[in-house]
Order: sequence, then C-alpha cells, then structure tokens
Amino acid sequence: MKLSLNELGDYTETCRMKIEELSGIDPLNLRFVEYWLSLPRDPGGIPLRMDFDPTEVPDLLPRFIMHEIRDRSRLHVRLLGTELVRRYGMDVTGKNYLEFVPEGRRSQSLEAMLVIVDFPAGVLTRMNVRTTRGRMH
Repeated sequence: MKLSLNELGDYTETCRMKIEELSGIDPLNLRFVEYWLSLPRDPGGIPLRMDFDPTEVPDLLPRFIMHEIRDRSRLHVRLLGTELVRRYGMDVTGKNYLEFVPEGRRSQSLEAMLVIVDFPAGVLTRMNVRTTRGRMH
C-alpha cells in the first residue's frame, strides 16, 4: 500500500488513535510506538532505516529485539536487549530467530514477519516463551 504525504499524516494520526484505544499495554511498548511514529518516512510510509536509531530510546534497549530479513526464509537477530538475553538464558544475536521457534510454528512466524516487511505495519504481540532451560516468560 503506497500512501501520499497527506494520507501518511492521516495514517499516523489513525495509528495514534487506535493505540490510545488499547488497554493494558505496557508503557514501554507505547513509548516505542510513539518513537516509531515520529520517524521520517519514505513515500511508501515506512520509516527510513538511517533515521531509526534504537539508542534514541535507551530505556527500551534492554527489552528490544531487531530482526533483519536477509532473504525471505531467515530472520537474522541483529540486536537483542540484555533483559531478553536474561529471559532466554542465552544470547541469540546473529542467529536465525526461526531456529528457536517450534518447528510447527516456524512458517506462521515467518509469514507474520514478512507481512511487516511487505506493508507499512507493525505487530504488538504478547508471547509466552519457554527457554531452552525450561523457564516460561
């Protein structure tokens, strides 16, 4: 979906209004959304990579994960915050995220991530994660 600059302003405002309707959302997640919506965007509505700097929101870094899609079958973990490393029980930076998703859910997880790449979209997810040491988070 390509958005004109006028439509992009409407899109951003619509996103803010929809987010305000959500209840029970962690304030840190809302802070990320506000940061994301503040970034300059290309004509397709996607923030420019050169303008996205996670260090501009340092309070979010411990719980931050950034994936890089190198081809349409691999989700490279480019950045993993220290809190997530602690929860997972290991640092998976540099690894294929899909290796840590149960085999029966891998295609579904990949498909969801590709939607984010193909459209100006984001995903707010609550996940229960079982680490390799058996801990649930």
